[in-house]
Amino acid sequence: MVKIRNNDKDNECIVSFSDEITVVQGRYKFSIDYEQINKIYLMDNIIVLSYSGQNGIIVDLNKFIIGDKTSFKKYILKRCNRVGKIIKR
Repeated sequence: MVKIRNNDKDNECIVSFSDEITVVQGRYKFSIDYEQINKIYLMDNIIVLSYSGQNGIIVDLNKFIIGDKTSFKKYILKRCNRVGKIIKR
C-alpha cells in the first residue's frame, strides 16, 4: 500500500497480487495479467513491473501487508514468465 499525493489530496494506492495484478487508487482501478509484464527492474527497495511500452507498476518492497520482499521477488519472477528483461540496479 502506497500513499500518493494528487491534487492536494492523499490517495491510497493498493496493489494486490492474486490471479492477476490489480491496482486501486480511489475510484481508479485496473488489472493486468502477469503475462503482460515484459521487463522487471529490481532495486533494493523497489520493483518496477513494466508493461506496454513505458507503463509500469511501482512496488515498494517495504510496504507489504502480507509477506516480505524476499518471498515477493521469488513469487513475481516465477509468475511473470514472459519477461524479456530483468534489470538490476
